[in-house]
Amino acid sequence: MIPLVAGDSTLGTLNTARIIPRGYSNDMLRLLGHAAQFLAAALMSVRRLEATAKAERASATAHELAAQRVHDIECLNRVFRLLNDPAPLNRRLDRVARELTSLRGVDRCELALLDDNGMLRIAGRSGWSARPVDDLEGPQGEAVPEDSIHQRALAAEPVVQRQVAHEAKHAAAQRKEGLHEDVAGQRHG
Repeated sequence: MIPLVAGDSTLGTLNTARIIPRGYSNDMLRLLGHAAQFLAAALMSVRRLEATAKAERASATAHELAAQRVHDIECLNRVFRLLNDPAPLNRRLDRVARELTSLRGVDRCELALLDDNGMLRIAGRSGWSARPVDDLEGPQGEAVPEDSIHQRALAAEPVVQRQVAHEAKHAAAQRKEGLHEDVAGQRHG
């Protein structure tokens, strides 16, 4: 057993054995000692390189997060400018919804406003097909009573989770239906 020492640090040991029950010659012990010194120096270099790479990755991650935050702030500034634009409100809100989908983690956006009668109307949308998700049924501009808004908001899962769950249920139903067809085919076949 030969210690792996680099500077003041002991990194481990180099263990060797012989099948023939005979000790090592002095030349062989010197060779193994040099090998242990070389291994220790190489291991220390590898550890330093790994620490440097880890620090660089952390720095890159921090830089990416900072860049994303700057992007998000710029996006919100563009939204603020759009809201102050003289264009018609419905056109501005569609542009605001499109802009908000550039925020980190936002794939779809829908803006709904309460009208004078307390009804919620979809005013801007981006990332959804013509038919919105179950939160607000109907085409753009259809009203939803205000009291149902609060009930839906309290009971609703995030839209993306609900859509994924719906797609998973649909896929499971199709697989189950396929299994029933296979079993029925085997009985008749």
